[in-house]
Order: sequence, then structure tokens, then C-alpha cells
Amino acid sequence: MFAANNPQARPAFDRAKQIDEALRTHSCLTKRQLAKLCCVSPRTVQRDLEFLRDRLRRPLDYDAVQRAYRYTESAEPIGRVHLIGVDLRSLAIAKAAQMPSAGDTGADTFATLAASLSEKAAKRFDELEGGRSDGVSP
Repeated sequence: MFAANNPQARPAFDRAKQIDEALRTHSCLTKRQLAKLCCVSPRTVQRDLEFLRDRLRRPLDYDAVQRAYRYTESAEPIGRVHLIGVDLRSLAIAKAAQMPSAGDTGADTFATLAASLSEKAAKRFDELEGGRSDGVSP
């Protein structure tokens, strides 16, 4: 069903991202399917699933009938930065106040941060950057 991209085991966070993507793409996956996908043991997948649920607060649920895992609601991909309200305002102010050093505008730093924002936060950041502040937080 799945072909692993890399036959060697990856660090836990990379596996968590891979499992997250699989769970967002497929409705329900067994621990064995996830283990095959990640080229690790089912026990390792169990730890990764606990990490997703407990530390990354993913909407993970176990379906006892299908003996598989699924998300109970849609979730943003892992790796997205979720900033709200004052954090976004601070980021916009920092970008506007940035003093460029010789030959470096710092645009890469802010472009990287902006690319990491969730869709909703990115929209709000663009609004703040443009001087629009209607008080609606993301």
C-alpha cells in the first residue's frame, strides 16, 4: 500500500511529520501500515503516535472496530507556525523596524517565517504588514 521514501529510519520528528501527512491523506491507517511506511517497528510507531497526540496535540483517535488510527478533525500540516494576535503584530513591527546590515536586508528571515505561518496567520500577517489593523485576530 505504501512505499517508504527512505529505507533508513529517520529522527522521531521526521517520522511524526510523515505519519501526520499519511493520516491527513488517508481516512484510517493501522499501526502496521504506518510502521511499513516509516520503516520502523509498530512499537516505534506507537511512541510516534503518542508524541503526535500528547506533545503536538493532533486530533488523533483510535478506531477499535477497524483497529486503526485516524484524525477526528482536519489539521494543519506539522511544521506550520501558529502565531496569533500580539505575536503577529510583533513580527510585523520587527520586520518594519529591521535595520539592514551591509549587504543583508534580512528579507530571507521574514520570508522563511512567513512561509511557515498557517494560512490564516499568513493572511493576518499580510494585513498587519499593509497597515490594516481591524482588530480581528487569526
